[in-house]
Amino acid sequence: MSSINYTLLPATPSDAPSVLTLVRRAYATNLVDRVTYPKELAHLTPPSELHAWRLKRIETALSAPDAIWCKVVPASSPDKLIGMAGWYKPGHFTNGKGAASIVPSAADFDEEAARPDPPPACRNDTVNRELLAHFDSWRAKIWGDNAQFWYLGMLTVDPDYQRQGIGGMLMREGLRRADADGSPSYIEATPDGTPMYPKFGYEKVGEFAMLEGGACCYFVCATAGDVK
Repeated sequence: MSSINYTLLPATPSDAPSVLTLVRRAYATNLVDRVTYPKELAHLTPPSELHAWRLKRIETALSAPDAIWCKVVPASSPDKLIGMAGWYKPGHFTNGKGAASIVPSAADFDEEAARPDPPPACRNDTVNRELLAHFDSWRAKIWGDNAQFWYLGMLTVDPDYQRQGIGGMLMREGLRRADADGSPSYIEATPDGTPMYPKFGYEKVGEFAMLEGGACCYFVCATAGDVK
């Protein structure tokens, strides 16, 4: 365990540039990101255009009124963002909201093309749609019409600071809020994240494989109060 002291703080839209830098570092080898934004399509979107599009999506996510975003910084370097999590409040998925509504790089597909900032040409929308459809299908299978659960939409830690308790800090903050109102919580995870979540009381309820053999696993916690 590192001797560095870390501080947990609220995250705001002004943190978007730091969040984008963190996401790029943390997802550099992530299978989902690699297949969604394949190298063979990269030439279709200028880097500056892709940067601006992703930055705007992150700013929008950080502004969501029904989400709690928190960040972790070294106590001695409060401007250095090294961990990030976004928890969506109970009721977020009411009124037909799907998985696209919580992904900073996606939006509702039927409306997206008509917006001033449509998705970049370098994004493989076939893969993107398939992945988000799986998320929606599994959530409906597990929760039905019940939307009264906390949902962890994102948890990311800088690769240089992993295994130092930062992910745990971000998890406990969300689960503390869930515990306060007695609501259950729900999470989707790729194989990289699956070892951590059972430690916080989550039980796996399903799994599917896609994206060249990569697996996406689903966890649900009966009540946040069960988490020690």
